Amino acid sequence: MLLMKNAFLELSRKKTKTFLLCFVFTVIFTGELGALTVLDSARAAREPVLAGIGATVTLEWAPEYAEKEGTEDAVFTEEVAAKLASAGHVVGVNQRCSDYALPVDFKNCRRYEGEDPCAQEPGNLADEGMEDWVVLEGDDRIDLADAFRLGRAEVVSGEYPSSGRAGVLISRQLAEDNGLDIGSSMNFSAHGKEAELTVAGIYETKASFIVTEDNIVGPGVFAFSPFNRIYTDAGTAAELFGMEKAEQPIDVYVDTPGHVQAVGEEIRGMDLDWSVYSLVNTTTVAYSDQAGAIEAVIYTSGIFFAAMSAFSAIALFLVMGIWAARFPYEDGICLALGASRWFAVAKLFVSSLFIALPSLVLALPASRWLAAGILEAKNAETAGMSGEYATFATGLEPVAEVALKNPDAGLLAGFAFVVLAVVLVSCLAPAGAVCRLKPREILSGRCA
Repeated sequence: MLLMKNAFLELSRKKTKTFLLCFVFTVIFTGELGALTVLDSARAAREPVLAGIGATVTLEWAPEYAEKEGTEDAVFTEEVAAKLASAGHVVGVNQRCSDYALPVDFKNCRRYEGEDPCAQEPGNLADEGMEDWVVLEGDDRIDLADAFRLGRAEVVSGEYPSSGRAGVLISRQLAEDNGLDIGSSMNFSAHGKEAELTVAGIYETKASFIVTEDNIVGPGVFAFSPFNRIYTDAGTAAELFGMEKAEQPIDVYVDTPGHVQAVGEEIRGMDLDWSVYSLVNTTTVAYSDQAGAIEAVIYTSGIFFAAMSAFSAIALFLVMGIWAARFPYEDGICLALGASRWFAVAKLFVSSLFIALPSLVLALPASRWLAAGILEAKNAETAGMSGEYATFATGLEPVAEVALKNPDAGLLAGFAFVVLAVVLVSCLAPAGAVCRLKPREILSGRCA
């Protein structure tokens, strides 16, 4: 109690020093906690990005092999798919192909938000009438298609089509707009061929379809609406589009992103002709495309926090050292009256805490305001950079925004430790000055 009283009295006699140091502490703590809040928010935003991408590696044509003539051999066979599925941590394999199809006896869904895309200058020119098309996607396992695997769509009635029960899976919106139900027939035209398929299931999508001047891709924009994405089995789609199913790449789905690298290494060790095949870590590619800005925020805020902490410790060390050297009188009197040097050093530390605590209280709301401003500027800068075409092609909106996260107890405890360390470092210089004081010289006025 005596120590705290002495520290408080000393600060009250040096109001200019107290307010100046309080201001310096506040600025430093605001910058540090603001950077730490941005860092924590960006790290929290990284997980939804991974969850929204999924964990996938894809077996494709080797670039050198694909450039050769006469490479139309069926290489992505069921035997190859079964071999890939045997790798550890693999939850499924899938082959898929997609292309435009023209509705013969139904209309696509024109529901959207925004300006009329047909009244805008298209980003990509397209054939007249393309606004009436839909996208037909064929999958070996429709439940592993992006929208269903990532929880953005679910079957609400009927079942998934498969090679054993050919049919189509359509959105609820498309079904309601055309009076379709389970068992209804739908006729498609593509590449000069026509096919009649039966509705096997109806799904509900959580994806939105927003047309703006930034993502207009021409009249065909309606075909990419998640409401107009129609699923069937891979064999039926390949036949309609004039493709060979066994020429389509194979997607290998992994249980978690953390196992993608290990799965890739295991597959590369399999007995496959690697002059023909090429394995692509599509999780890394997609993560790089969608989360590059988030990674940049994590890196920048981490560097800023470390630099700010180092700067604050050095700056306060120098400032308080100079101050202690210029005003040794009070400490000299304290020592002359019989106080130990440890008491004088402890008083310095308590005085610094008295300054740091109100600075910390002021820094809490100020740092939140600072972090919110930084993230708002970052999100505005990166808006629309995630690839509008990819959004239409999958019906999924990429997650690239960093939302402000309130500091939790662990973060505040870690920051409190940093504050304590900064205060300790700032006390080293004045503590050294106190230990070198000679009370008799001070009292005689020689060092006053």
